[in-house]
Amino acid sequence: MAGYTSLDNCIDEPSKIDPKSSTQRFKLIHEGDISVYKMAHSESDVVAKLLNSKMMRKWESHHIILGEDEIKSQTSAGFMEDTVPYCLIEDIYDTSQCDSGFKFCVRIGIATGSLLLNLNNAYLRDQWMQSLQWKRRMYTYRKELMYACDGDTLMDILKNVVEMCSKSVLLDEEVQQTPLKLLADMMSIATPGLDDVDVHLLITVIAPLVENVNIPPPEVCQFFSRFCRDHPKHELVGNLFEKVALRIINNTDFGKLPLLRIFVQDFILALEARTGNDEAVREFARTVHGPGSTCPHRKAMTNLMAVCLATFYAFFEDSSSDKSRNRVPEEFQIDCALGVEEKLGRRDKGVINAITAIVQEVSNYEDWRLSLSSMLQAIPLPKEALITIRLWVDLNR
Repeated sequence: MAGYTSLDNCIDEPSKIDPKSSTQRFKLIHEGDISVYKMAHSESDVVAKLLNSKMMRKWESHHIILGEDEIKSQTSAGFMEDTVPYCLIEDIYDTSQCDSGFKFCVRIGIATGSLLLNLNNAYLRDQWMQSLQWKRRMYTYRKELMYACDGDTLMDILKNVVEMCSKSVLLDEEVQQTPLKLLADMMSIATPGLDDVDVHLLITVIAPLVENVNIPPPEVCQFFSRFCRDHPKHELVGNLFEKVALRIINNTDFGKLPLLRIFVQDFILALEARTGNDEAVREFARTVHGPGSTCPHRKAMTNLMAVCLATFYAFFEDSSSDKSRNRVPEEFQIDCALGVEEKLGRRDKGVINAITAIVQEVSNYEDWRLSLSSMLQAIPLPKEALITIRLWVDLNR
């Protein structure tokens, strides 16, 4: 690539982008075709001669991949024969102070030298630089989180991650989703630091991330489910979880993500328990449909009814069955085989209130009725449901 000028006057004067002052926004880059040049620090004594020589014309074209742990090329050869682990990177900055020929470069400083990435314009340069910096920081935070030995340390790291994501100039859902996946990984391997964390504080800290993703990781939703069961009257149920449940119902395939359905199920039961009546549940169903005559979300009604019917069957499951009862909290399970109305306690009646409230509200919308009837017509009712008077009284209101 001929025509490049010297980098002498900028090699020690990096120009870093301040995300706060930048008005541009970028999509996170994972890979792309780019020109690469690599220099070793052993050549630093003759760097001026080197950069002015024809060797600077020997740029190599590579398909660069920004992985979770390292920078690599799709073809491991030439300058990219060895990967560049993020843990070895000392700094990342642009070379905009250079002569015009090199002002669209990103320089990656490592212990053994420097890796130069040449871009076509300032926007691509800044996009690659911000993506590289974000990948590197997330690698560092991932390691710190996995080795956090106490709750305070873990919470401090999480706060830093959330602050970084909230201030990032990268407008990409993955920027919000990745820290949640890290938390999900920690939950799946029972990271020691999690045992000492105040669950209320943890949910409050990650709330800004949760509010900006369509579908949180299943492990995080499972954590939210436990919170709904243990603290149904907490303000987070109505403030944060309602937004999460709404996005899940509108965007999720419950067949592939059953843990998300269980969370919505536990959330709806917690809504009823918060107020002691079904009005909050009814309002949630109305919010799912929206103010118009037609619901704009194709999956909304079927997902809402899937939650309702799953709760219905789990609630009326035969007490002598050996099937797992993990679809509803134990406190909501009753000995339905007795078929005695007096056996229904406050919480048991709350489950019936929530189920019937959803069915009634769904049936109020003309655009949902046809699909509702086709779903209900082919469903055999459990025998315990047939002898539960309260259920039929509520459904026939």
